[in-house]
Amino acid sequence: MSAKIRKSIGKIKGLLPTPTIRKAQRKPPGQAPGTVLHTGTQKLDKVLITVHDFTETHFESIPITEIEKSAPYLSDSSKTWIQVRGLHDIDTLKKVWDFFDLHPLIQEDIVSISQRPKVEPTEK
Repeated sequence: MSAKIRKSIGKIKGLLPTPTIRKAQRKPPGQAPGTVLHTGTQKLDKVLITVHDFTETHFESIPITEIEKSAPYLSDSSKTWIQVRGLHDIDTLKKVWDFFDLHPLIQEDIVSISQRPKVEPTEK
């Protein structure tokens, strides 16, 4: 291969992103279905919970420390989104899941970072 071709290939390689191999983190084999185990890395010190409450004319974003404080926003006619950042603290997440009575298999999907986003309608 000529030096001119090698130089051109070097320039092209510098322009394109280098592919990286991501190793999927999974729970150890043999775990029962519904076993809650965070498979990602801890990026925050603590779990942050924010209530976003909105209507056509109003928007409010409220950081909360306890999920029970979201109850007044859930009972009115506005739309409410509860954002949970940080999936490493299972005890805090259990309080949220218990408040909303989430099925154990849904809980398992939430903390599994390899699980693709999805919507599962439930009857409530």
